[in-house]
Amino acid sequence: METSIDSKQKEYISRVKKLYSCIEEWLQGKSLSARRGQSEVNEEAPGRYTVPTLTILDEKGKEIAELQPIGAWVIGAEGRVDIVGVLDRDTLVYMETGGPQVSTRTSVATTGQKIGEQSRPLFKGVDQAGWYWIEDKRRGRAHLLDGRLFMDLVSEVSDYGV
Repeated sequence: METSIDSKQKEYISRVKKLYSCIEEWLQGKSLSARRGQSEVNEEAPGRYTVPTLTILDEKGKEIAELQPIGAWVIGAEGRVDIVGVLDRDTLVYMETGGPQVSTRTSVATTGQKIGEQSRPLFKGVDQAGWYWIEDKRRGRAHLLDGRLFMDLVSEVSDYGV
């Protein structure tokens, strides 16, 4: 019998694989290629499990960047994958439409009477489910990952001119 933990883990791995398929399409016609691999993550809820990785290579086969799955159980998202290069690391998060919400409740301290409740999105720009890069955590700007943004992020983490 499949548990909610098993289901979330399988969904996360499926999303990561779909992300890699998109990246492989974005790399077509460029001087970069991709090589799939495997790694292991260890999260509190499911324990250790195998995840797919993706390494970005230049035309000579030199490693430029690697996509490293971090896990499905992350705060404020439904999964995380990092793009790691020699210079830096950028984070991609999977979010459902609307993204995570921040809720505040106002009440009278002495009586506990509720005065008001408000909810707003944690990030701006999460208009559809998908993988996002958070431009600025303080301003809460999220950008849906596409081919152009992905190439910019690879360049940023690796200093490779794509």
